[in-house]
Amino acid sequence: MGIFEDLRYSLRAIAKNRGVAAVAVVSLALGIGANTTIFTMVNAVLLRPLPVETPSRLAAVSTVDPQNPGFLFCSYPNYKDYRDRNSVFSALLLYTTVTINLTGHGDPQLLMGQLVSGNYFSVLGVTPAVGRGFRPEEDASPGAIPVAVISYGIWTREFGRDPQITSRTISLNGRPYDIVGVAPPDFRGLNEMLGADVWLPMMMYPEVYPNVSSVNQRRALLFSVAGRL
Repeated sequence: MGIFEDLRYSLRAIAKNRGVAAVAVVSLALGIGANTTIFTMVNAVLLRPLPVETPSRLAAVSTVDPQNPGFLFCSYPNYKDYRDRNSVFSALLLYTTVTINLTGHGDPQLLMGQLVSGNYFSVLGVTPAVGRGFRPEEDASPGAIPVAVISYGIWTREFGRDPQITSRTISLNGRPYDIVGVAPPDFRGLNEMLGADVWLPMMMYPEVYPNVSSVNQRRALLFSVAGRL
């Protein structure tokens, strides 16, 4: 009975001070929403393990410059040197996020894409749900072999989970790409905050990368690198 009495008293007080009550409700809603958003971000970035093979064996590789404190990205030439000469990792991979226009499926759409090294999926131990990842020759010559791996979400939304998806193409920035694989449902890349819709071999950078001339500059620290110990 005491609880019901308190509830009736509270309702009468709210009815007399509706402005104060509205401010309190809005404040509570904003607080709950902010906490939910922060927890979602922390859960995605820090708590939930990456959906890759043995994520504890992956390490980020950064550039350290005494004149610029902090952990910086890597240049593409440095990545190639690290990849070919290091003795710490069994393999190194590279990736960077780009925005790409999808056409040919109704109105044009802006997708979140990633340019990745040809060994990206194999180093991560990610097996595509359909098809395959990239082959070494598909990441050998700039602009030569337009192939793509699409996300499970794009496969579902734009292609209706077509089982023959690897015989189809996807138009990105006005150029058709052969679809060679579909990523697993829970995989959107190593950066959970910028989940990818589509992955392209790094050598397709002349078609989609905004700073084409800087890719081969050693001081252009533009790319994320990770290695498997």
